[in-house]
Amino acid sequence: MLAIEGNGDRKLSPTPEISNAMLYDMLTKISENMDDLKEIRKTMALVEEELTSVLAWMTEVEERVSSLEDAEARLEANPPITNSQLNELKDRLAEAEDRSRRNNLRIVGIPEGKENNNMIMSE
Repeated sequence: MLAIEGNGDRKLSPTPEISNAMLYDMLTKISENMDDLKEIRKTMALVEEELTSVLAWMTEVEERVSSLEDAEARLEANPPITNSQLNELKDRLAEAEDRSRRNNLRIVGIPEGKENNNMIMSE
């Protein structure tokens, strides 16, 4: 350290000596701290990768939920037929088919199959 006396002379005041051992200890600690920082950076990089994958997964989940909500809204707007309604419609169809067959004419006195392939009989 530099000190100036009252008469203008400059004198170097004694400074504490830094020994090689102290310098070595300081460098060792700095090196350890650097190693710790490298490890922290590696850990942070791993955390960032995990966070990125979690964010991608969350985006996919949000898209799936959104599509399910859209599908639910469409179903609520136009609900599908229920099983009971389906059975009722099947019964009505079967009844309509049965009734349509009843309108066939049956002529009594003429044996069936007499016309062969000729629907108009001329005798």
